[in-house]
Amino acid sequence: MMMSGAEAILSVMPDRQRDFAYALRGKIKRHKPIDILLVEDDPSDVMLAECALTETYIRYRLHTVQSGADVLPYLRREPPFSEAVTPDVILLDLSLPHKDGFAVLAELTQAALTAGIPIIILTGSESDRYVLKAYDLWLSDYVAKPCSSEKLLESFGKLHSPG
Repeated sequence: MMMSGAEAILSVMPDRQRDFAYALRGKIKRHKPIDILLVEDDPSDVMLAECALTETYIRYRLHTVQSGADVLPYLRREPPFSEAVTPDVILLDLSLPHKDGFAVLAELTQAALTAGIPIIILTGSESDRYVLKAYDLWLSDYVAKPCSSEKLLESFGKLHSPG
């Protein structure tokens, strides 16, 4: 029996991540806003991602950090991020100052506080080597820049499709 891409992803997800993905699906279906953490240092790419998100049917609240070194302090609500919210999904650029996206992805997949939060890589590179390296570190999906509303919806669909 052939599995769809979404079924294949969900079948290998750790239980907590699968539960989180289903919760995200439920939130989207009920038209509740999802909290998205965008890790991006380029203001024009932040604007493009926000434009793409605006064109989707998904209600969202976008939170941004500009450096890979700020991700864990944000998630831990360390100053200056004491008012931070736990994101429902993380959109992560690979080319970041102070700590690249691969280092951030490795930290996120090992940190207990982020286990289960879907992570989508946003990057300008579609190199097979980068894609494989990112999937080896466990991410939910990979979207090449510039992202469009269609690409984001497809990626979110992979996160929360029950099969």
